[in-house]
Amino acid sequence: MVLLPQNSAHRLSHVDNESTCIVCGTLRLQHSARYFLTSLPETLFLAPVNHSVEYNWLREAIPFLQQESRSAMPGMDALCSQICATFFTLAVREWIAQVNTEKNILSLLLHPRLGAVIQQMLEMPGHAWTVESLASIAHMSRASFAQLFRDVSGTTPLAV
Repeated sequence: MVLLPQNSAHRLSHVDNESTCIVCGTLRLQHSARYFLTSLPETLFLAPVNHSVEYNWLREAIPFLQQESRSAMPGMDALCSQICATFFTLAVREWIAQVNTEKNILSLLLHPRLGAVIQQMLEMPGHAWTVESLASIAHMSRASFAQLFRDVSGTTPLAV
């Protein structure tokens, strides 16, 4: 499965001798997710190991999603959204497992001290954050917080 978290231009093709299923859709996330999305690669791949739980679930979920999206049943939008959100989450999880060492917003979210800070910033994007207020969330001094933030993310707290 291929996901394009940054809405990149793309072209799809297939090999003539293989079975190919193309399902296109859009998953709309909250505006505050834009920082997270920019830390992702242009293309995410979800390719679980054959016969794993994830693989078997995907084999069943894709036809179900196709069928459900063509129905006019109550709750169709909610069901399709949740299935697509699950696809996205699985793809991000797979990507995290592969590239856990890069400096980006994701590394901040995964950090034991800075994750809570970033979560607050994402929940309150219009708030007038200061280094002091962010440091207090992490229970750190301003200098220690700013240095740790730069070490983990490669940028300053207020640049996020």
